[in-house]
Amino acid sequence: MTEALPDNETREALKLKFDNELRDDVHLTVFIGEQNPEYGDFTRRLVQELNELDGRIQYTLHEDANGTAAEFGVTSTPTVLIGWEQGYRIKYTGAPAGHEASGFIETLTLVSQGESGLQAASLEKLDEVDQEASIQVFVTPTCPHCPRAVLLANSIAIAAKGRITAEAVEASQN
Repeated sequence: MTEALPDNETREALKLKFDNELRDDVHLTVFIGEQNPEYGDFTRRLVQELNELDGRIQYTLHEDANGTAAEFGVTSTPTVLIGWEQGYRIKYTGAPAGHEASGFIETLTLVSQGESGLQAASLEKLDEVDQEASIQVFVTPTCPHCPRAVLLANSIAIAAKGRITAEAVEASQN
């Protein structure tokens, strides 16, 4: 049997966080393919274990990303889409590993709450956005600064639901 990804202490902390902070279901659409197989296995296991910790974190797994992937603009695997069924446009291209895991978890919480966490002045500016836009943040698992940048991009995508796509691109995998 393979060891769980988060250790027991982390699992307990995540369970408590989810119990206290998740409000609605969050749906993840996960694309796994032949590209980056070790990261694909990691991503598959991660979303399965998050679902085991809290059933409100739901997922659909596409192991042959050929047909469906194009519909979502997925060009490499692994890729995780967060909350697309709810109208959000948040994408992780590459495994949400290393320091990126914390921002990934926080994004799940924000999407579940339907709240961006942005200040009122920022929300007012985002209301002025009248066309679709994309934000890409290139990250590495060892960068301690990247998760904040990704979380800000994801918060913008939550606030501008459906108008702005936020994508974290793991540079070493892509």
